[in-house]
Amino acid sequence: MNMAQYASHFVPIAGLLDENHPNPLELFQPTIDAVKKLAFAPYFWFIADYKQMKVVAVDAEVEKHIAHSAHSWLTNGHEITTDMIHPEDLEMKIAYDCFQERYLGTLPPEQRKYLKFNTFFRVLDPKGLYRWYMVQMPDYHYDANGNIVYSLRVAYDISHLRKDGVAMMTMLDDSDPQNQIFLCQSNGLHKPMTEKLLKLTDREMEIIRLLAAGQLSKQIAGNLGISPHTVENHKQNIFKKTDTRSASELVAFAIRSGIA
Repeated sequence: MNMAQYASHFVPIAGLLDENHPNPLELFQPTIDAVKKLAFAPYFWFIADYKQMKVVAVDAEVEKHIAHSAHSWLTNGHEITTDMIHPEDLEMKIAYDCFQERYLGTLPPEQRKYLKFNTFFRVLDPKGLYRWYMVQMPDYHYDANGNIVYSLRVAYDISHLRKDGVAMMTMLDDSDPQNQIFLCQSNGLHKPMTEKLLKLTDREMEIIRLLAAGQLSKQIAGNLGISPHTVENHKQNIFKKTDTRSASELVAFAIRSGIA
């Protein structure tokens, strides 16, 4: 299917795209086709540009779901997003987005495809009522340095399945033989945990994952090509940044936050 055949299914994005990167509609066209075949509830999709921090393409179906026009969302993305998400869920939604971007950035490209994120929060509909949505990120596009440029997101109306509760995120790891799934819910601890994660460097994240895998400082040093003394220095910095006092506490923090 060529792009002209999509004319009734997306809002034009002329002038919004970064000329240094491919057209995201062309990149994500196969995934959009697949979503249409596999959808289990009413939905709409949109494409976020991480470099410019805005929405650059929106499914025309969006106007059946949110209290704003597709054009408004494209031209006033941040304000519209803030306005349409339930005030009690907005902070969690932002925290989940930050975590997903940061966590994906710690993984090699071949491993990222195995992670499946779902976020659950309330969205204001055209009638002025809040409805529960599940938002998936089934596809991404990265630059040469491995940073996310575009993400395709699909929002499913699950208000027929969920009537109450709190905003939450799940992460499924398809690379694990046991298909491990991690759950994060709004419990008052998300803000400090997110702040701690953002303080960690890429090297510190590597060391945390190796510690969680049961490796000792000497083994970690050998794997990373650094001295055991350097590993110990990193560990002390990690303890301070995560407010942990031992390797066991750090591993518990890593599991809770989804690092390990």
